[in-house]
Amino acid sequence: MNMPTERSDGGSRQGHHMREAHVAEAREIVRDKLPASEILAQMAEECAELAKAALKLRRVLTGDNPTTVSYGMATENVLEECGDVLCCAQVFCGRMKCIRCAIFAAIKQYAGQNAC
Repeated sequence: MNMPTERSDGGSRQGHHMREAHVAEAREIVRDKLPASEILAQMAEECAELAKAALKLRRVLTGDNPTTVSYGMATENVLEECGDVLCCAQVFCGRMKCIRCAIFAAIKQYAGQNAC
């Protein structure tokens, strides 16, 4: 019998594939409802929210301009906004693979710039 492999997050590969199928279905529903221009507008809005969250986390880290937001909350906000941006990108691109390739290319570029 082929048993699902446990993942570090407590899930299984089998469950992961089921979630991917649901995400693909939801993505297609959104793509059918919204034109590309609206998906891009939503992505721009989410990017602005990510920028704001990143700047808030920077304030928490440096302490130069104090804020009442905790490190945990600021970090959580950055991660949430990253997820929203990636969600929009996935809906726009249609595949997570293209996003992973773009992320990999960016990491290679940053590593090359920092290696000097």
